[in-house]
Amino acid sequence: MAMFTLHHTDHGYHEVAVLAYLFMLLGFAAGGIWIVLLAEATTGAAVTGVAALGLLLAATTILTVMTKRLHHDALVPDNTTVEVGHYLHDYRD
Repeated sequence: MAMFTLHHTDHGYHEVAVLAYLFMLLGFAAGGIWIVLLAEATTGAAVTGVAALGLLLAATTILTVMTKRLHHDALVPDNTTVEVGHYLHDYRD
């Protein structure tokens, strides 16, 4: 079983950040369903609203903590020196 740690990875993004992004997408989807269910005024609307809020709060918390600990955006990778050199060679020389 893989352990998730907050360290810099080779590919630039972190697995837990991808999970947070998935939570964000599911939260937006649940929010849309919640708005539709509000017209019916059922208990399903309340459950879906709480689920949407919980997913969005979880995603926000994960991404905020990871951004502060990694000192860069957890989803968008930093450019490595090799990538910068490749770009400079191809487009600036």
